Amino acid sequence: MPLQTYRYIRTKTINCDTLIKINEQILNSKDSILSKMEKTLVNERNNRKSYEIELKQKNNTITKLDSISNNMNKEMLKMEYKMPFFKRKTTYYAFLVGFIIPLLLK
Repeated sequence: MPLQTYRYIRTKTINCDTLIKINEQILNSKDSILSKMEKTLVNERNNRKSYEIELKQKNNTITKLDSISNNMNKEMLKMEYKMPFFKRKTTYYAFLVGFIIPLLLK
């Protein structure tokens, strides 16, 4: 075999071997990156689910507190002091006594 042919073939095989090794490294790193990304996605899904569950629980708590506050407001309105009827209508009584009764007496 001529020396030039041998060197050519040797260079080509070295280049091919190097390309094969680099390709294997790329594939290995790609696999590791994919596995890490899948783990990250799984963690994100779990976090999102837990966050949604927490939001639902907080929403339930808020609605319960709202209903309790509405009930308390109703009870407070029932307990609120109301003036007796005759004290609320004093202006009408004064009008009757001061204006209409003298008209009726005439």
